[in-house]
Order: sequence, then structure tokens, then C-alpha cells
Amino acid sequence: MKTNELEPTNPEKLLVIGNGFDLACSLKSNISSYLDYAKNKFMPQNFAVILKEVQKYFDENQSWTEGGQTGQPRVESLIGNPNNPTARLLGNVISERINFWDLLFAERKNIDKEWNDVESEIKDVTEGLKTISIKELLMKSEYSLNSSQLKSYVLLLDILSKLRNEFPSNLVEDDNFLINELQSFENNFAAYLQEQFSSEIHSGYRDYLNESEELLQRLSGDSEYNILSFNYTQPYLWTNNEHLHTYKNVHGHIGRPDTDETSNIIFGIDSTDVSPNDSSYKFTKTYRDLFDSDASKSKDLLDSNINEIIFYGHSLSKADYSYFLSLFDHYQIYSNTNVSLTFAYNPYISGMLPRQVKEDQFKKLSSLLFEYGDTLEQNHGNNLLHKMILEGRIKIIPRFATHYAHWKYYLNKALASYLQGVKALFR
Repeated sequence: MKTNELEPTNPEKLLVIGNGFDLACSLKSNISSYLDYAKNKFMPQNFAVILKEVQKYFDENQSWTEGGQTGQPRVESLIGNPNNPTARLLGNVISERINFWDLLFAERKNIDKEWNDVESEIKDVTEGLKTISIKELLMKSEYSLNSSQLKSYVLLLDILSKLRNEFPSNLVEDDNFLINELQSFENNFAAYLQEQFSSEIHSGYRDYLNESEELLQRLSGDSEYNILSFNYTQPYLWTNNEHLHTYKNVHGHIGRPDTDETSNIIFGIDSTDVSPNDSSYKFTKTYRDLFDSDASKSKDLLDSNINEIIFYGHSLSKADYSYFLSLFDHYQIYSNTNVSLTFAYNPYISGMLPRQVKEDQFKKLSSLLFEYGDTLEQNHGNNLLHKMILEGRIKIIPRFATHYAHWKYYLNKALASYLQGVKALFR
């Protein structure tokens, strides 16, 4: 087993990798795959039906009469009404494992199934509950809530209370309810990834390690390098990456299934526009990184000898802007002509042409550099990108994930074309 305590040398490159790296190496680490797993493991099989029926019940009973007095009922009264169909629809299903966030993400059918979309959902919830707490929401004197978003939360809390066999007001004991539920979601996702790595369940574990090793070699060009990973996996510790110096998983990592190591992964929102005095601050990645993770592992990560920062598989979403802006500040990318940026990408993205993938990459990096330029004293947002292009310090290049992924892409295209031809014969 490798460790990050390696011989002192001079790393030349910093690899910044995101979930696209794991996906390119055939690991199903996306939110849609996790939700499929949750549905088969512990989510109610008829969840969509339950949502529809409970929504109908709440809408039909907004004028429900309580205690002989006509008017709008308290939300708690509606949830506790014997006519509420939730318990009947759930049957005997009781689960401590299901949490508020599992239900929320499962409800959001229109979610793009990317982790930055999940982070946006977390932000939306914390923003939507700034003026009213979860507990206050349940205690409202009427169900005519001021947004469909709040109505959605009520329905999910109703279902969750039945799954926990606990009345909502007891379920939501304090202001830490949502953060505790998020920790439960993190534990569920960590367990899912660990199962992916179990040889008994996922026979492709060795393939994942081999593909990861190959991709890291392609990205580094066999140069000395460090890794800044936004993933929860650490394949570089279990493969032959002799040029790796040190690494950091900024949001924690899963414990290896064949050891007693515990998982310590976190989800959160970007802290750039969130005040430390804001109720949402405890959901920021900055707060949770400091509160939950081991900062000592970042030692020597930003080595002064690094002359190229290579991004791969990261969505470059605003949820992680604070990290990127700090990184650019450290290396003073506007004035330091010794540091270049490379945005490598896998051109084989399902549903997109390679040209479209490249255009998408350019838009994302343009937004990122414009945002960073605006933080500089001279307000260089407009010319930072142009300056780096003229100086030859920025590149957008395709990097085929692996030989395996390369051929799989073309085989899938050939198969799709063949099936279309077969269908045409029978029209």
C-alpha cells in the first residue's frame, strides 16, 4: 500500500480531478446511479405514487375543520389525521436509513443528475428556510404555504415521519435536523461507493484501478505531480503511481471496504457569498471541511515548483469556486507567467458530440476565469483569459479516458447505428 509520505522531490504538475475522472474509469459515482441503488436497497418502491397521493390529500384538505372551528388546519394536524394516506401507502415499511435528502433528491425528477445540481438543491433548501425553520413550517396555522418549495418539504417530512415511526415535531428536535440528515445521506453514499469497490458485488474494481492508473499517467505525462481531488475515492493509493508526491481529497474519502477505516465524506455549498453569521453557513464546504476533516494532509500540496495546473473531470461549478480562486491566488496566475492552466476533458460524453463537449468546457473555464479576474484589484475579469491565451498559458485538450473507454465509445456508436438499421427494415 502506498502512502503520501514519499521521497522528497520536485512535483511539476498539480492534477485537479472531479467526478468525471471516476466516471471515465467506469465507476458509477454519479447521483442517478446512487438513486437507483437507494431505490433497490431502502427507498419505498412506490415512492412516486406516495408523493402523488399525499399531495392530493393535502390539497383537498386545506379547508379541513378542526375542533369545530372552520379554517385552515395546522400542518401537523393534517399529517396526524387518520385519513392521511401516507401510512397506508407505505404499509409496514419502516427505515431509519432513509433521510430527508434521499427523499428530496428522489423527488426532484428533473435534476440533471450531476453532483453540482445536488449541491444547488442543498443551497435552495437552506435559502428557502432562512425565514422559517423546519419546526416552524410544521407548526404553521395553515397549509396555504407561500411556495411550492415549502409544500414539497412538508410532504417529504410527512413521509419521513412515517418511515421513522415518529411524529414530525419530535423528529425535528432542533436546528441541526437538516445537517444531521445530510450526514445520514453522506453515510448512505459512502456505503454505496464501498459496495462498488467490493469484489463480491462489483467485479470491475480491478478494472477501475487499472483505468485510473492509466488515466493519471496520460494526464501527468509521466511527470512528477500532486493531486487535488474533489472525489471520495483514492485509487492512486492502491496502484503504481510512482510519480505521485502528495494528495488531498478536499471533501474527505470513503474507507476502503477491506479495512476498518471509516468514511468521512462531506457535501456542501460554496461559501463565497455566505456570511459566517448566516444560518446557511454550517452547510458550506468551508465550514464542514474545517469542522470534519484533517487539514494536515494538505502539507506540501501547493508546491512552489508546480508550473502546470491540470483540470480533469470537474464540472467547474460555482459550488467549488472558492477553492479555485484560492488556488489561483496562491500561484498568482495573472502575473506569474511560469504557471499554465490545462483543461483536459473526455470527448466521449453520452448524448454530446466531441465539439459540443469542448464548447461546454470553454464556457465553464471562461466563467471561472472571469469570476477570478473580478476579484483582482485591477479588475482583470475581461482580459485575464485573453492574456493567458496570448502568453500560451492556457489549453483545452481532449484526453481519452483510457484505451478501454475509447473503444467502448465507438462500439456503442456502432451498435446504436446497427440497431437503427434493423428497425428501419421493419418499418
